[in-house]
Amino acid sequence: MTCYLTELHASSFCCVFWSLVLFAYPHILSLTKSDENLLRIFERKILRKIYGPVQEGDTWRIRYNEELNRFIKGKDIVKFIKAQRIRWLGHVKRMEAGAMPRGVMEGRLFIGRMKGRPHLRWMDDVVADLRVM
Repeated sequence: MTCYLTELHASSFCCVFWSLVLFAYPHILSLTKSDENLLRIFERKILRKIYGPVQEGDTWRIRYNEELNRFIKGKDIVKFIKAQRIRWLGHVKRMEAGAMPRGVMEGRLFIGRMKGRPHLRWMDDVVADLRVM
């Protein structure tokens, strides 16, 4: 019975947490390495609350990352976000030429170059995701 409830909690977590994250990240923001790390840390923190500690003999310990990865069967929030961004890119590319999202994605602003390192752009991030996947 406990195993069933734990699986139910984990599936509820995936639905709620991933929906909240997907609302903000895939369409508008570029994920830096630190953002990816923070998302993975938060995901593991919630999973540790759901699955609880492990009793070894007379002591209790938190679950290791490898154990949590076994429970979620290799599903990773960062990989999911990257896949959703690629999916969104395909959706926008298939739009007709006059559609606003496509115009915003393909349009260029003609302003002077700013000082310093250029900001990370969403499109650069998606192209990098395509190269990796």
